[in-house]
Amino acid sequence: MDDRPPNPDQNMENPTEFDLNTAIRDWRNHLSQSPRFRPENLEELESHLRDSAVALRDIGLSDEEAFFVATRRVGGAKALEPEFAKINRREVWLHRAFWMLLGIQLWALVVEFSRVTVDAVVLGGLGGLNYQFSNPASSTLPAHFAPAILLTFARIGAVFACIAACCWLAYRKEAGILKRGASLLRRPFFVALAVISPCLILLGTRLVEVAETMLLAKWVPVTAFGSIHVTRQLSSFVVLMLLTLILAAVTVSLARRRLRLRGNL
Repeated sequence: MDDRPPNPDQNMENPTEFDLNTAIRDWRNHLSQSPRFRPENLEELESHLRDSAVALRDIGLSDEEAFFVATRRVGGAKALEPEFAKINRREVWLHRAFWMLLGIQLWALVVEFSRVTVDAVVLGGLGGLNYQFSNPASSTLPAHFAPAILLTFARIGAVFACIAACCWLAYRKEAGILKRGASLLRRPFFVALAVISPCLILLGTRLVEVAETMLLAKWVPVTAFGSIHVTRQLSSFVVLMLLTLILAAVTVSLARRRLRLRGNL
């Protein structure tokens, strides 16, 4: 019997055992995130990968070594995507068209919702606090700058808050949302709801705008309505210019990055 004390430097934790099936499943899940691969393409690639891994294990490689060599032979996402993009051109363009249309609708809804909501809160709040709006017939343009600046900052903040929320959902909850959305789109009721929901949102914003006008009519003099209109117009102009500038800068930045990845810049 060995009475020697155990080696204190010995690692007492066993390394995590490599599981080939888990590694292949993760590899396939990674490829499935790209719209360039159809389910049958993934089945074919997985079959090639498994056959190659089995052949490599038969010549003495471990599971981890066989998986590494097999994936190098089959190719990674960057190597496979251009080839399958040519094969599945229709699916790729459908994917792009879907996200472009979704982005256009979301952008319009976000801008409209933030505008109406912020106007109701800011102008309604100023009216409730008995803010003295200048009469546009007897005042100069700078007299309207203070409420216009407040309204502009509030609108910009609301737009970016909505965009941040959409980005969080897209990056953190994308898989769950897409899975849930796919199951709901199989039901006719939710298909109809998805079609009319943007109209319902726009209807809600208009109702909020009507309620805001009624409350302002109760809290502020009739002569102040012209000043409120000037304030809105000034804020809308500044917000439109800023958002257009930001969108143009983002578009150019993405275009330069795309060219850089292709080695053309």
